[in-house]
Amino acid sequence: MAQLPLGPAIAPRPASGDRIAVLRTHRLAYVSNARFIGTADVRDGHGGELEIRHRFVAPGGHEVAPAALPHLAVTRAWTDDRLGALMSRVLPIGDADYESIEAALRRVALSFGPAPSRPAHRRPRTPGRRRLVAARVLARRPPAR
Repeated sequence: MAQLPLGPAIAPRPASGDRIAVLRTHRLAYVSNARFIGTADVRDGHGGELEIRHRFVAPGGHEVAPAALPHLAVTRAWTDDRLGALMSRVLPIGDADYESIEAALRRVALSFGPAPSRPAHRRPRTPGRRRLVAARVLARRPPAR
């Protein structure tokens, strides 16, 4: 679990169970420097910090620019002044926007992520041990008397 600082004056506050997308930007050219860096589930929204569980995090240098997602409704009216006024704020967005952001972050995270720890199998895996044992127990006949 990670902690994300959240000022006490921020409203509306994310509640437990909400999903958030984190946008990072830098001064002056806020819109052109904006990047989505990750998505997370909110575990606890009380106090001055959010307890979050990361879902997808873009590797450094490969963050997703809002310009790469031109169909986002939340970014249509953004100017440098408007985005600068939203710094350190929570902005509710629609489910379609969130899904688009998360899909883009997922693609980036999986393409630059570590190599799989196990090689790909040429045959699908067999059912688990418990499932095989359960089938044998059900097929067993009672002992003869």
